Amino acid sequence: MKKILCTAVALCAAFLLTAQEKENWTYNLATDFALDPEGKRVPETAHFSNIKDPYECVEFRLRFSGERVLKTPLGEHFLLKDANFKIIPVLEMTPISVRPILSGEFTPVPFLTFSAGASIGTGWNIGNLGGMRLLDTEKHEYRDLTPFKNFYYDFWGQGAFQFDFAAVFPGEWNHVQMLATYKAGYSAVTGFRNCGIGKWMGTENFANGWQYDATLFLGYAPPLILFRAGVFAEFWGHYNDDDYGKYGADSEMNGDFMYVSIYPTLQFHLTKKDDLSVLAEFSSRRAFYEEHTAYKEEPGLHYKGYEWYFMRIAARWVHFF
Repeated sequence: MKKILCTAVALCAAFLLTAQEKENWTYNLATDFALDPEGKRVPETAHFSNIKDPYECVEFRLRFSGERVLKTPLGEHFLLKDANFKIIPVLEMTPISVRPILSGEFTPVPFLTFSAGASIGTGWNIGNLGGMRLLDTEKHEYRDLTPFKNFYYDFWGQGAFQFDFAAVFPGEWNHVQMLATYKAGYSAVTGFRNCGIGKWMGTENFANGWQYDATLFLGYAPPLILFRAGVFAEFWGHYNDDDYGKYGADSEMNGDFMYVSIYPTLQFHLTKKDDLSVLAEFSSRRAFYEEHTAYKEEPGLHYKGYEWYFMRIAARWVHFF
């Protein structure tokens, strides 16, 4: 597995670095930054958690991406003549992980896209930042997993429907946009055997298993420096509560709990080669009957309902080469 990851990273990096020499290739570098405040956990249901501390952690990520477009026209009809297939390699790096990703995307008609992909990565731990950690659910303590001996991997398929009202009512000020996606896939960390629970890339209560992710977007795209403004709603979770083992029952952690996030976003064209996106994310998490202060204490508690909290403010700068 270590050789596979090292080979994948090397091939992905070499492929992206030489992408400018290949016809029909485009590539970009995305830099993500986020500030997460700490929300106070309250043993109530259907409530909004107040901010306990304006700073809990900072997130940082680089994604170097390439894209090759292959024209695959399905006919002469205006809906079919621009069908295409995209090959998208990505090299993702954070202060606590590295992960090459490869995906393909087929667009048979302008409003419908199908995609599939896979990735493999590893992580390390710096202070309280957990790249890969396994939770001792009895002692509520983390044990660091050795990087390049333990690995994260995933594979997925996704469908997306998108619509722009300007396609029906032409005009540069008529771009009211809608998007709906559904993604299904499997993700796992090799060190999380026998329904283990832990951290991957800072994500708490991570467990191996099949998961879903659905996204809705409604926005407006004016012909301005602010080229898009809208609101995303995202819903994700595990299909099977057994992924959490003995803690998966509804009366325990509720393993198939559905997370919900809502985040308004603004996107700006700074230059011909630079875009900036900013967002504020509100999300849900499990609420329990018992009082607690950290995610690592939750295995063994008893699920009560939803707790809403302000999750993060984030920004993404994308430079197109």
